[in-house]
Amino acid sequence: MGARHAAGPVLTYLDSHCECAEGWLEPLLDRIARDNSTVVSPVIELIRDDDFALRFCRPQFIQIGGFSWSLEDG
Repeated sequence: MGARHAAGPVLTYLDSHCECAEGWLEPLLDRIARDNSTVVSPVIELIRDDDFALRFCRPQFIQIGGFSWSLEDG
């Protein structure tokens, strides 16, 4: 339904629990601008359950479509 009413040239779909930090969109739009058939996905950082602090991924550990069967970090 949202896609039918969208007026912009790019659509983003995020889970309802995602919180976007400043500057998250620009790198994705850059890749789309280079090749408009590209499908991009942001890195989803972990949020610690004990203090709600963000746990940032180091670039060498970035996973594309990463998933843990234990549903826990680490």
